[in-house]
Amino acid sequence: MSILQKYKKQPVDRLDYDFDYSQWLAADDEIISAVTKIENLNPTASETPVEIDSTVTLPRFVKIWLSGGAAGDFFKVSCTITTVRDRVKQDEIKIKVIEY
Repeated sequence: MSILQKYKKQPVDRLDYDFDYSQWLAADDEIISAVTKIENLNPTASETPVEIDSTVTLPRFVKIWLSGGAAGDFFKVSCTITTVRDRVKQDEIKIKVIEY
């Protein structure tokens, strides 16, 4: 598993984030399924966690929409894909919720 990016968001933001596999996938391969999970990395996180609103699986990347959270929260979002050629790959991003 690799950390692709680290992002910051405000509590009111509802933003999309991409897991781009276009460089990793072979020309004759594509994503057929994706499972996304969110993990709280801050044990004192608020009662308003960051949530995955939706996950869209496309042939070469996965788009997730995230919302919520409170200033100081820190979360890891993982994405595990399966491809037509039965490859499985997992990556993650980290989200820090802050007030600008």
